[in-house]
Amino acid sequence: MAAFTREQIIEMIEASHPLTLLKTDLSGIDLNNLILVQANLEGANLEGANLSGARLNFANLTGANLGHANLSYAQLNTANLQTADLRSADMGSAQLHSANLSNANLEDAKLVNANLCHATLRQANLDGADLRDANISHAKLSHASLVKTNLSGAMLFFATLHDAVFTEANLSYAKLEHANLAEAVLRSADMGSANLDGANLDRAQLIGAKLVDALLRGVSAREADFSSADLSGADFENVYGPIKMEGANLRGAKMDGVKHFEPVPGMTLPDGSKFGRFGRI
Repeated sequence: MAAFTREQIIEMIEASHPLTLLKTDLSGIDLNNLILVQANLEGANLEGANLSGARLNFANLTGANLGHANLSYAQLNTANLQTADLRSADMGSAQLHSANLSNANLEDAKLVNANLCHATLRQANLDGADLRDANISHAKLSHASLVKTNLSGAMLFFATLHDAVFTEANLSYAKLEHANLAEAVLRSADMGSANLDGANLDRAQLIGAKLVDALLRGVSAREADFSSADLSGADFENVYGPIKMEGANLRGAKMDGVKHFEPVPGMTLPDGSKFGRFGRI
């Protein structure tokens, strides 16, 4: 139970700005649409709280418990949310430009249409989160976990995603131009119709991934593993390898200018023919 009421919080804000409530129990409290700019809520318990539309720009929420909280349409630009617990929080359409969410737990959080441009999410847990149509461009997600995360239609261009784990994630129609996915794990990910033009996929693992009709023009894919991937209709123009493609489906793929590409047994070639141990079958 919250230690204070909404009315008491408003009185505190009016008496002393910015608000400071360290490690305070504010679970379930209704703070929607309040101005909490630069508030210091480090370690506070805001589980299940209603912060919809609240202005929390530059706020300190380090280590705060925001599990199941409603942060939809909240403004959290440049806020500090390092190590915060945001499991199952509703952050739909929230503004998190340049926010710091390093090591935060956003498992199963809802971030549809959220703005995470230039945000830092290093080593964050985003497993099962819903980031459809979110703006994650220029964000830093190195070593983050995004297992079974829904990133359909998300903007991730120029994002730093090296060593991130996207196993079984949905990246269909995602915009990943010039993103750094070096050594990322994308096993069984759905990247159908995604745009990866100019991205870095060096040593990335895309085993069993679906890249039907994806754009990979000018991609650096040195030692990337596309084994058993569905690359039908994908555009690999001027991709730089060598690339592992054992058992991959390249039916209808465009391979003009691909460097260091050699067919391997089990591969379906762009013309639909199979390649066996002794050549085309």
